[in-house]
Amino acid sequence: MVKKEDKKVGDKKFIYIIILVAFVLFFFVRDYNVGLTAVDTRYITIAAIEDISIDGGIVAMSTHEVYIGKDLNGDGDKGDIVLQFYNMETGEIKNTKLGIGATDISYSNSVVAILTHESYINEDLNGDNDKKDIVLQYYKDGKIINTGVNTGANDLSISNDKIVFLSKESLLNKDLNGDNDEKDRVLRSYDVETGEVSNLKIVI
Repeated sequence: MVKKEDKKVGDKKFIYIIILVAFVLFFFVRDYNVGLTAVDTRYITIAAIEDISIDGGIVAMSTHEVYIGKDLNGDGDKGDIVLQFYNMETGEIKNTKLGIGATDISYSNSVVAILTHESYINEDLNGDNDKKDIVLQYYKDGKIINTGVNTGANDLSISNDKIVFLSKESLLNKDLNGDNDEKDRVLRSYDVETGEVSNLKIVI
C-alpha cells in the first residue's frame, strides 16, 4: 500500500517536472523560433503576432519582439511591437523597423490603421500630458502618421481611406451618444484624406 506521504511527494515531483518542461519549451521557442504554424521560422512565429490584417496577398503584422527574442527596430531592446509585412506570394517579410505599440491593426489600400497604446511606447501622442490613452495612428508611404485622436477603443477596421473604431465612453469620460451616461461603446470614424473625425452615435 502506498503511504499518503509518498503519494504527496510523488505528486510534487510530477508538478516540478511539468514546470521544468514548460520552461524548457518556452526558451526553446523563444530562441529558435519554432512553432506549429510558422510563417517563416527565421523571423517570426504565430506566437509573436499581436494582430494581423490582410489586403490582397499582403499580410500586415504587429509583431512582439519579446516573443521571438529579437530587436526588430534597432533600439537596443526586445520589448517593442513592430510593424511587419508578409508577402504570401513570395514568402518575403518586410520589417518596417517602426515601433507601433499596437495590439490592434487593420490594413487596406496600402494603409495600416493602428490603435497605439501610449503606455507601450512611453509617449504622449495626443498632448494631454499623460501616457494612458489609446491613440489612432496609421502607416502610409513608409511613415507613421499620428492623428492625435484619443479613441478609447480596442477594435478598428479600415476600408480604403475610412477608418472606423468603437470608442468606450468610460475610457474617454464622455457621453458620445447623448443618453446622459458614459457606459456605452459608440461607433466613430476617421477620414485619412481629410483628417475629419465623425461621431456616428451608433451604440454597439
